Amino acid sequence: MLGPWTAVVCVQWILELLKWTTYENLERHKSQLEDEILSLEKKLEEERAKHEQDELLLEEFEKTKEQTDELNNQKAICGRSKVQAEQVLNEKENEIKSLMESLLKTKVWTCLFGDDITDYGNLDLEIKSDLENDVHLRMETGSLFPLHSACLSCSLYT
Repeated sequence: MLGPWTAVVCVQWILELLKWTTYENLERHKSQLEDEILSLEKKLEEERAKHEQDELLLEEFEKTKEQTDELNNQKAICGRSKVQAEQVLNEKENEIKSLMESLLKTKVWTCLFGDDITDYGNLDLEIKSDLENDVHLRMETGSLFPLHSACLSCSLYT
């Protein structure tokens, strides 16, 4: 049989073994927890970086959208300006045609082109052709007022 000291020694030995086993388990769990904490911190940092990239992309998208909206507004303004310019141009062309018709009905133009100005369909072509020829001739001779001189000579005849 074992003596009382032997039982005490056995109990002490079992307690030491339990302490050592518990200590080893705690150290192992501590190491695992530290590894898990590092892994979670790394994932958290990756998520933060991803979130920052998403925010930057969103800001860039919003700026691009604003620029696109501004360009679309400018495009619309240019389109309206173009339409307005075309309307003004058409009005001026009509005004010029009206003035040309009024001038052609006067005695001065009858003097220049003769009494037979009845074909108004070809009148524009005749006027352009005659004026271009006269301007070309006057440019070669150096005269600065070809139409004025033609009108003066016409008025002298009347």
